[in-house]
Amino acid sequence: MAAAFVGGASLGAAFGEVFAVLHDTIKEVVGKVCKFKPILENLESTLNNLAPMVDEIRQLSEQLDLPEVQTKKLMKHMEEGVKLVRKCLKIWWWNSCFKVGYSAKLKELDDEILRFCQVDLQVHNTRNVLKTLE
Repeated sequence: MAAAFVGGASLGAAFGEVFAVLHDTIKEVVGKVCKFKPILENLESTLNNLAPMVDEIRQLSEQLDLPEVQTKKLMKHMEEGVKLVRKCLKIWWWNSCFKVGYSAKLKELDDEILRFCQVDLQVHNTRNVLKTLE
């Protein structure tokens, strides 16, 4: 996946792909892991709300060959999130110490995705508007 971090169209496509893998993994796991169900449902809801925008970002990046939007860091978090969600399937019901650690990491992933959308994308949009007005 690291080779896809080139820029413009390929970056938009890679971002869309990583997002889709994380989204699909959470959909698959959320019904199977009771101990993480509330956190995974919250993360799934976040991703469901973002899915149309991610698809649009991917399409526009491909069409317009847009510059990078600080997505590399978020993509890395999403790739790690896929691994983390899959690890949740392997935790035994009696092992509560792992539940606490993994729950915090899942919450951190959700927060990172929200922060990217609420802050980074807004700053990027403002910059684009100002460039257009210039």
